[in-house]
Amino acid sequence: MAPQSPISSSVRWQPMHRPLPASMRQIDTQGERTGRVVSPGAGGSARTGRTGRGGAFIAAQCTRRAAGGPRPARGPTRVLRDGCRPGRARGSIAPMPPVQPPPARVDPQARAGPLARRALLAGAALVLAGCAARRASPPGASGASSAPGASSTSGPSSASGASRAAVPPAGSRPAPSAAALRELAPTGRLRVAIAVGPSASTFRGTVEAAGGRPRGVAADLASAFGARVGLPVDLVPFGNFPDLLDAGARGAWDLTFLPYDDARTRVIDYGPAYFEQSYTYLVRAGVKIARVADLDRTGIRLAVADGSVTARNREAALKAATVVRFRTLDQIREQMRTGTVDATGAGRETLVGLAAQLPGSKVLDDAFLVERVAIGVPKGRAAALGLAASFIEEAKRDGTVRRAFDAAGFKDAAVAPPAAR
Repeated sequence: MAPQSPISSSVRWQPMHRPLPASMRQIDTQGERTGRVVSPGAGGSARTGRTGRGGAFIAAQCTRRAAGGPRPARGPTRVLRDGCRPGRARGSIAPMPPVQPPPARVDPQARAGPLARRALLAGAALVLAGCAARRASPPGASGASSAPGASSTSGPSSASGASRAAVPPAGSRPAPSAAALRELAPTGRLRVAIAVGPSASTFRGTVEAAGGRPRGVAADLASAFGARVGLPVDLVPFGNFPDLLDAGARGAWDLTFLPYDDARTRVIDYGPAYFEQSYTYLVRAGVKIARVADLDRTGIRLAVADGSVTARNREAALKAATVVRFRTLDQIREQMRTGTVDATGAGRETLVGLAAQLPGSKVLDDAFLVERVAIGVPKGRAAALGLAASFIEEAKRDGTVRRAFDAAGFKDAAVAPPAAR
């Protein structure tokens, strides 16, 4: 067997991808290109074109290998030409960093796949939500002009700095049918009858000095209902109950808010109540009446509004006192101011407002009647009544009625409980 050459005994060959030239750029021990050029040298050492740690390392490595020393643990090496020989360096051994596998190629489309799918799903959800909103809010039809003296509005009343009544998001309730909307508002506009006077209540409004627009609880609820069904709203004020009922019999309005009364059911179909109103007396200054029972005596004159719940109830109940009817609440206030009458009867909220305008007058603590205040439509409109009933029940649940009470100053008024199903 032929003797081994010094090269094969002192140098461990490493596989190479391709031959390298004798002169190459040195890769230093940190794996960075330094720009050093390795060339053959004499005396068993490698000579580099520049001084530095890379050249010193190569010289030391070749010397150790020529002497039979152990190979430094520097990772794989490459042999230049025929390696290092004792006494004469025909080539140099340059350390090289461990061969790293090439980074896996990531397809940009594969990386963007989950993001693209999420974006597509989000876009589809937005499109479906928009379609549901359009179905739930049909535009109001254009119709005939409103009744004389009507005030037009497309949103909740701004009376007393009231905030807009909250409307649940469209799509959370079924859209009303076109037939029901036509029955509710035959003219294409929702005409709402509002009782008005000098003192407000949970159904009676007051009139703005500029423009004559009604404001109050009923006005706010009417505006919220119109917004919910997608109809423009006309507020039609009435200063007394007989005129309001006559207009309803003629079909001059489509919706109202009034206390329940058996006599009114000939004209009105009532929906659920949103308030339970107590009725009592307001006694003028100087009259000695402390309780409801004290009023029914000879010589006492009680003023009531014509066509009101109080008028029919007190005429049937009182035996000794005299009941005097007046057409409007303004007339009653003046009769109380001049002392022509001794007391008046009405809902407590109305009387509290009147007492502020009549110094020395007093609202009694007890009551002679409790009656519900409800939404109503002209008689014979079953589909319209269904829409009105659904609205008022939802308005009680979502706080619309509560906010209308608070905005009108009735913070102590309790919202009626849900209607029995």
